[in-house]
Amino acid sequence: MFDGGEVLQRKLRTSIYLGLAQTIMDVTLVHQTTTYRTSNKTTELYMQWGMSYAITSSFYGGGSYAMSIGPNLTGITEGDLRLDFALFKHLQIIGGYRWLDYRYLVEEEESSIKVKFRGPFVGLYIPF
Repeated sequence: MFDGGEVLQRKLRTSIYLGLAQTIMDVTLVHQTTTYRTSNKTTELYMQWGMSYAITSSFYGGGSYAMSIGPNLTGITEGDLRLDFALFKHLQIIGGYRWLDYRYLVEEEESSIKVKFRGPFVGLYIPF
């Protein structure tokens, strides 16, 4: 008899992280002959969850989503869809598509910093 639940448990990896993160945002903006600088340090609640599925014993496909929330709803939102290939137990090549949104309010200057990154990525992952 085939037990699909047991097979799924062996092939599915999940992760959930919850903690505090400290972000130091240093920005220099040069516009024509004027330079603007700001430095902001904030402590945020950080949450991340992810899931991947074993296609073969060393090849996984999946994704993750993370966010942080700080004072005045500042923080990041980040997600990715990726493929992981394990070269060794503690070395993986990863690649896929990633998006990041940074939103920070600089209180002393009453301004906000909003940055978006989107696109393909490739990298090394070293789990320990």
